[in-house]
Amino acid sequence: MYRNLYRKITAFLLAALLPVCVPVSAKAEEGQEARAVSAWCMDGVLHSFFQMPDAWKDTLPEVSAVLNGTAREKEAQPEAVSAGDTPVSYLLLVDDSTSMPAYRQWVLSFADALLKEERQETRVTVASFGAGFQVLKEDLTSVSGVKSVLSAMKYSQRASDISGGVTEAFSYLASKERESGELSSLILLTDGEPYLTGGDGNDESAVALAAEKAGKAIEETPEVIVHTVGLAEWETSTGEALRAGRGLHRDVRSQSAAAKAGREIAAYTDSLYRIDIPAEWSLGEGRGKAEYTLSFPENSELEEAYGLMILTLPEVGDVKEIAESRRAAEEEGSGAIPIEEAGSGTEAAGETEPEEPAAGEEPEEDSGEEQAQEADGEAGAAPTEETEESSGEAAEMPSGEETSAPGFLPGLAAALIAGAAVAAVIAALVRSQRRGARKGGTPGEDAIAMRLEILEGTCRNPDGTFLLDEPILIGSAPSCGLIIEEPQAAPQNSRIFRKDGLIYIEDLKQESSTFLNGMKIHAPNRLRSGDEIAIGGVRVRFWF
Repeated sequence: MYRNLYRKITAFLLAALLPVCVPVSAKAEEGQEARAVSAWCMDGVLHSFFQMPDAWKDTLPEVSAVLNGTAREKEAQPEAVSAGDTPVSYLLLVDDSTSMPAYRQWVLSFADALLKEERQETRVTVASFGAGFQVLKEDLTSVSGVKSVLSAMKYSQRASDISGGVTEAFSYLASKERESGELSSLILLTDGEPYLTGGDGNDESAVALAAEKAGKAIEETPEVIVHTVGLAEWETSTGEALRAGRGLHRDVRSQSAAAKAGREIAAYTDSLYRIDIPAEWSLGEGRGKAEYTLSFPENSELEEAYGLMILTLPEVGDVKEIAESRRAAEEEGSGAIPIEEAGSGTEAAGETEPEEPAAGEEPEEDSGEEQAQEADGEAGAAPTEETEESSGEAAEMPSGEETSAPGFLPGLAAALIAGAAVAAVIAALVRSQRRGARKGGTPGEDAIAMRLEILEGTCRNPDGTFLLDEPILIGSAPSCGLIIEEPQAAPQNSRIFRKDGLIYIEDLKQESSTFLNGMKIHAPNRLRSGDEIAIGGVRVRFWF
């Protein structure tokens, strides 16, 4: 009698303290917790997914539900997703903007590790976003099929609406037919640098508003688990909003770390438990509140320690009714979401057949064998900072001439007088402006992103991401796009440029000091991704 009274009082107190629309965890022991991560209703059944502490797995709790304030007498026993009866689906949502080519191999390694680690039969849809959301291929079931679609991505979008891409992805998932008991996850892969359309660019208030909308969509969509993989430093408001989802959130800084994140998300999926409870309720015009009561068998070791616990999720909906309302809205709006077949003209820039340059600039025979695009984990280290000098400006400036962005001339003059502290502020402003230009349309539409790898020697602005629209100067002068600290280097020693769709490197000194794959060059030579460039004791590679 006292046990039942205790349970009723505990349940009342816990329910009174539960915040609406916020997941509540039940502590098991230090570092472990029970957590409801996903739930949705279909055909009169409430499908829910939970994280269970290791301490509970030998004596699993019985789970019952309260739906819209009405208790269900039926109790269910959790079943491990890894048992293999749960359909698993992933939506890989990949940033398709011009800042992403440096991470192409990271994305491929992530997908490869995710799907090879996954124990269940899994369906994968690949989608991208830039200025808008686009489905590239649906319901792929093989690792090779997924990697083929990812390999064909252009990464050419001039905008990167990260938050908008997530919001539109939810609309797409709501419109899809769903299998009974399916566990659906959205995985966002991005460098975390938003650039909005419609003139907003990287305006802080506009970016924050978009992030707030996406964060609300995540909170209101418990039928989808959201994971994020940040390939570079996140813009603050966007990162905070999108990493509020009930999945894993990983910041990776190498190709091997990206693969590790893929394995961790697969393991997370397999570690969940599924509960199906009859839920004969009508959604009507919205969602309903779902709370779960966890109770342990009497006389078990856990029964006395933890008693009765309650978890809650944001309001849960009937996915069929939600899908119907989404479809109706789409029919009244702009129509169906486009689906692009993989491999339709999506070759990476720079992989076209070579063409001879104009007379007088014919390059010598390329030295060395063509390098593969894929770098190992160390070679794929993430770009961590934009270069302080614009390569486009460097191409026009003679050695030692000061550079300034339009509108910043008074500030630059003040910086020269005030000294290094103010100069650092100006440099930060220039970096911010370059980040905007990288996606905002100032460079040509066919500009190529190039990632620098330093093999030996010292470079100022190391590990930078360059956008090859204007030539990149290499030398010791401050005006160069890549500044090297090398006694043998001239102020403007070499330059990398484009001609007829191909990329070349040439030495600008009368007596050549530039080596390509170990051979001295005397005229423009074709530069391929991964080729080694040496000037004195400095050795670098560009990946593109």
